[in-house]
Amino acid sequence: MGEGLLNGGYLMAIGVRAALAEGGHPDPLAVSATFLRPLPAGASAVSVQQLRSGRTVSSSRVTLGVGESPPSVDMQVTAATLGVGEAVWTDSVPPPIAAPEDCLRMAMRGAGPTPPGLTTVLDYAFDPKSSGWLTGTPGSQPLLNLWLRFTDGRPIDPLALVLLCDACPPVLFAMGRYGWAPTIAMQVFIRAVPAPGWCQVEARAG
Repeated sequence: MGEGLLNGGYLMAIGVRAALAEGGHPDPLAVSATFLRPLPAGASAVSVQQLRSGRTVSSSRVTLGVGESPPSVDMQVTAATLGVGEAVWTDSVPPPIAAPEDCLRMAMRGAGPTPPGLTTVLDYAFDPKSSGWLTGTPGSQPLLNLWLRFTDGRPIDPLALVLLCDACPPVLFAMGRYGWAPTIAMQVFIRAVPAPGWCQVEARAG
């Protein structure tokens, strides 16, 4: 993210939290956000417009901005009550990754003189096979494979998943191409309450 600007996942989490507070369901199910202009750190205004509130889902439009200025983030949030436990069916297979204790835990190469603020609240553990960029030997694929968790040990809930979806460094870091890569738009779909412990993340450019 740019110096002094707020991370897209962090802004989405703020908007989703506001939508959940106004709606009748506790968990985010689907979130779509368009980032119209950068939003600097500081006081901001959050507006929630309830579009629908039903028995199983509710939908809201959320905007974030500064004062009377045009909004910086425009979001659509669908909320529900998510289940816990194993999926009835899935064809998703987690990519191979080393155990967190065997991963690389170090400052992010290419992050600039001031590390991103998320590194103070999130613990990053990068798979050594796909993270040569951290040790000075970038790879040839725009691929990141890592574990994430909160530094204070708090559990990862569905709202936290919204943040984690945009908490990775830019995927081009894996190829040694460093610099700010702003989030322009993002969609997040959450199927269930996450299992306890670390959250495995794969980010790639296709």
